[in-house]
Amino acid sequence: MYDRLFLFGQRFVGLTPCTLEIIARHGEPAYRLCNKDPFSLRSSVYLHSLFPNAKFVLMLRDGRAVVHSIISRKVTITGMDLHDYRQCLRRWTAAVQAMYNQCHLLGPRICLPVHYERLVLHPEPTMRMVLSFLDIPWNNSVLHHELLVGKQGGVSLSILERSTDQVIKPINTEALTKWVGHIPEDVVRDMPSLAPMLTALGYDPRANPPNYGKPDSLVIKNTFDLKVNKKLWEARERQVVEKRESIWRSWLQKPRTKVEHATSAAVLENSTQVATEIAQGTMTGLLSTTVNESDIDHTVRRI
Repeated sequence: MYDRLFLFGQRFVGLTPCTLEIIARHGEPAYRLCNKDPFSLRSSVYLHSLFPNAKFVLMLRDGRAVVHSIISRKVTITGMDLHDYRQCLRRWTAAVQAMYNQCHLLGPRICLPVHYERLVLHPEPTMRMVLSFLDIPWNNSVLHHELLVGKQGGVSLSILERSTDQVIKPINTEALTKWVGHIPEDVVRDMPSLAPMLTALGYDPRANPPNYGKPDSLVIKNTFDLKVNKKLWEARERQVVEKRESIWRSWLQKPRTKVEHATSAAVLENSTQVATEIAQGTMTGLLSTTVNESDIDHTVRRI
């Protein structure tokens, strides 16, 4: 990985090609560029020094739901043991504490904390707050993202991202309490001391399930429609998952040297972590070692 010197306004900033590729390839050219990378919020103060006009939205979610999603979906994150709820909850607490502190340092005009549960239960007032914070005019389409998936000027999703099979659905309450009943009893018992950020963020660490509140009528309707058309949506989910696995298998089965096979195994082990990079054709860390760029480009074309 190497740095180049780029000019932003009147400031010279050294940024990696990976970062610039991600910004450029997020979608169609736009007046405002958005980067959805949760862990970048740990460095939001530094990022704001590079991009002084940037604003940050810190999405906060019940850590129990976050950890269960990571473990059940096998989302590889450096430092997290996907077989250990206790360890993952500790890691979540440390990460969110760091992000929250950074957001606090930036102040309310630059960084806006938003609770995931509030967004799901009350999408319109929450999105009005977010768009106002970003100085973006209200548009009713933000309440119906599922209608814009894959369309020009709409929502661009990577088939390799493990949450894509859920994001294609309309806003609903299904994911809010999926974690209930899956966390080991000893971990549930120690939750207040194990994950103190739950209390700090306003969650009840002893509630199973917690009462997040009542959903708005739009969300009630969406959730009901999903249940009525359960088989249809399950088929769509399977289609996304099968296509993702097919792409991974195809990429891993390409003829390679012994060194490249070892790298491929590492990629599979960290598939979620590099999925976005493959989809965007960046893969900078691997390109600097053994993976041929044409292999990645081929994968991008197939996506």
